[in-house]
Parts: sequence; C-alpha cells; structure tokens
Amino acid sequence: MRLLDRLVLSEVIGPFFGSAMLFTGLFLAGGEFMRLAEYAQKGVPPWLIVQLVLLSLPPIIALTFPMAMLLASLLGTGRMSGDSEIVAMTAAGISFPRIIVPVAAFAFLVSLAGVYINDTIVPISARGRQAIIDDQKRKAGQSVGTGAIAYQFRSEHEMIDVRAEGGLRPSAAGPPSLGRVSITMWKDGRVDRFFYASEAVWVPGTRDWTLSDDFYGTDYSSKEGYVVVSGLSGKTEAVAIATPADLEALQRPVIEITTRGLRDRARVLRGGGNEEGAREAEVEMARRLAVPFATLVFALVGAPLGVRPQRGGKGVGFGLSVLITFLYWIALQFMSVIGRGGTIPPGVAVMIPNLIGLAVGIFLIRRVLR
Repeated sequence: MRLLDRLVLSEVIGPFFGSAMLFTGLFLAGGEFMRLAEYAQKGVPPWLIVQLVLLSLPPIIALTFPMAMLLASLLGTGRMSGDSEIVAMTAAGISFPRIIVPVAAFAFLVSLAGVYINDTIVPISARGRQAIIDDQKRKAGQSVGTGAIAYQFRSEHEMIDVRAEGGLRPSAAGPPSLGRVSITMWKDGRVDRFFYASEAVWVPGTRDWTLSDDFYGTDYSSKEGYVVVSGLSGKTEAVAIATPADLEALQRPVIEITTRGLRDRARVLRGGGNEEGAREAEVEMARRLAVPFATLVFALVGAPLGVRPQRGGKGVGFGLSVLITFLYWIALQFMSVIGRGGTIPPGVAVMIPNLIGLAVGIFLIRRVLR
C-alpha cells in the first residue's frame, strides 16, 4: 500500500505545484504587472519592484491552492484512468476511495498550509506592500492615508459617532492619541452635542479621551437652545469613546488584520451596536477558513471526475477546473452576502459552498464505485 500511495502522490504532487505556478502567474499578469510596469517606468529601483512582487504573492497563492489541487487531481487520476492503472488497482481488490486517500491527505495538508498563510503571512505581506506603495506616493508628492478610524456606539436611546481622520497615534512618552477627531452624539434620534479637535489623548485605564485645548463644538442639550463651546475659554472636555486596543482593531484594512484581530473587531463593533459591521468581520474570518479547505473539497471532486472512459487531455482538465472554480466562487460570494445580511450565521453561510462541494464529491466517488 505504501508503494501504491507513492504512485498516486507522484501523479498529483508535480501537477499541483505546476498548476499553482500557472494560476499564480495568471493572477499576477491580470492584476499586478500593470502597476509594476508603471513603477518601473517611473524609475523605481528594480530591487524594490522585486520586493513588491514577493509581497504580492501570499494572498494570490492562498487563492490558487484550491484551483491547483482541482486540476492536479483531475490530471493525476485522468492519467491513471487512461492507462488503465485504476482498473488494475480495483481488479486487485483496492477500492477507489482507498486509492484517493493519499490525494485527500495531501490536500488536507495543503489546506492547513493555506489557513496558516491566510492568518499569518498574508497580513504581514499586505502591510509591507502597502508601506512600500505609501512611500512611493510620498516621494511623488501624493497624499497618503493615515489610517482613519470610524466608530459608532449605539444604545437604545443614544448613539456616538466618532471619526478620527488622523488615526490612532502611539506615543513613546505618554498615552496614545487620536488625530483630527470629530464626535457627534445623538439622543432619541436627534443631535445632542458635536465636537471637533485636532487631537484627543487617552486617559489610561478608562474609555475617556481628553480633547485638545483647540476643540470647538455645539451643545444642543440646553433648554435655552444650542450653546457654542470651545477650549479657548480654558475649559477641557473628555468624551467616552473606547480603549486604544478596541480602536486599533478598527484602524487597519481587513487584509492587514490577523484572524484574532478580526475577532476583536467583531467584538468591538457588536459592543457598539453595529451588528452589520460585526457580521462582515465574521464573514471574513469564515472565508479565511473556508477557502483553504476548499482545497480538500476540490480534491474529492476532481479525483473521481478524472476517471473517464475516454481521455480528454490536459485542456479538458484545465477547462473543468476553471468552470468548477468559477461556480464555487459565485456560490461563495452569494453566501457571503447572505452571511453579512444576517439571514444565516456568517460562519454557516460561508461554509455552505464547501458542504455542497463535499456532497458532490461523495456522489461522484459513489458513481465511480458503481
């Protein structure tokens, strides 16, 4: 059986890595090469362009693993089926499910690698890539985003809307601060107070932020009408917002956040009454698990599909892999929207395409057995 497993694996491993390189090259050519060519035309050093290419690879590789496994299993079992090797194995008393066990085991290991890449390597590479792009924009005199934060806290009768255009700014000498802060407080559906300040400094151990002395705003809570408030009179103002750790979970783009960071983001947003935002973070967490494990599902679908009465060649295998991946991607996108809407729990919604694929794989394996 060890010899059999080695034989089957040898038919799959080579095509898998070849297919992964092929699909990665196609994705790069379709999305990144134009940007890189533009950088080269502007005189960006070649070593920096190479660094950008390397940093762009992890998210692409994580997406190509399922496609590569599907094509590899199609080609591998298709070659063995065309040469009657599978017929010889089954005639020797070895069932088809046992024949594809090494394929499934290899696909499972690739799935685990995909989960690790999505959770650890992709966020790091995305941050590094964005840092290089921002640096080139600064050199070209273009404006660069500062990690603006938008946060809402909702309760039954009140809502606080916080926007920090300058983002969260750490400080080695003291507590962190927020830059260019605007705060709108609502009560019973009406604006109660509004503040703007160039800076807000965190009060350690609390959720309060002290506005800088240049703050100004309007207080509509007075019975006498609105009152203009300002720090020019020497008055200070502290507003309860959130802890720096909570705000940090909201600052970075989704691709730059680890799964743990996404979990924190969902907790912060749900604590603030933003269920839609929390579900969006939960959908992203589920996708980081579902897409890698689609590699295993695609292996179970591709292996029986490769067993055909007539050999169709590599072109048919490539076409089938693209078609199946396209259908899976449509289903994943559709169920992601359903998960964000809350009709179905996000984790369940995103996993439904994998469950459907698993059912199709089991059906195809049973068809081969008949």
